[in-house]
Amino acid sequence: MEITVDSDLEWKPENEALTTIIFTNSQFKCQKDNGVYCEFAFIFNENMRQITFQQGSSIRADAVAVEAPNAHIDILDTSMLDSTGTSQLNQGTKDGHGGSNVANGGYCDEVDPEEDIDFDFTFNDFDDSPHIYRPGMTEGHGSQGVNSLNSTNGGSKVMVMADSINIPNPGALQSNGLPLESDWVSGKVMGGSGGAIYLTTYNRYQQNTIGTDAAIQAMGGFGKGGGFGGSGGIIYLNGTFPIPANNGYGASSSPDNLAYFNA
Repeated sequence: MEITVDSDLEWKPENEALTTIIFTNSQFKCQKDNGVYCEFAFIFNENMRQITFQQGSSIRADAVAVEAPNAHIDILDTSMLDSTGTSQLNQGTKDGHGGSNVANGGYCDEVDPEEDIDFDFTFNDFDDSPHIYRPGMTEGHGSQGVNSLNSTNGGSKVMVMADSINIPNPGALQSNGLPLESDWVSGKVMGGSGGAIYLTTYNRYQQNTIGTDAAIQAMGGFGKGGGFGGSGGIIYLNGTFPIPANNGYGASSSPDNLAYFNA
């Protein structure tokens, strides 16, 4: 099943007593006729207890949100919540640099080693703070690497609020900038910056599980033709997450079980 909508959509089931929903080979996309991506949200009440995405199910939009405060969410097989390359914003776009977000994009320049260099020159103006209930649907997006070039779009935003989540496989949550490493592009191209992933779990009924091959990604796009990669985005995890040691994630501890991960 494939469903495409062309305007922002917030979907709530008519049956408020619904406790389980399973998406099997179901693809949802929010994209306007002019190619601009829009926002897609599934909103469930406290009765929802199990949500399963399986067999390649996906949601792709400018901002993807799944809210179910008492539910366990399984994202299985090749299923994903995806906002890779869906941001056409350019607050973090600058000629000769990869797109910036909370960090600098890549750039090439000759510098005098005797001079003091200020590398902290990010040029976005986003509110990058996490909003635990529902992060602002229009804030925190990545930026294009090249202004108005869609093949360098930034990552946008993925937001999940649930009791618990199971992520066994790579790519389940992604908000990467373009181009991807595997993409072919012509000429020198600056990569778009990574977007934002917000994941809040309460763990009242069940614990989170993260597979050894799992990957939560908000990577900058690859600069083509010499440097110029986009900056990484933001991953906020609020809850208790058993991150396997061999995943290579780096986190700094912070209050209230909130971990800030380098993307």
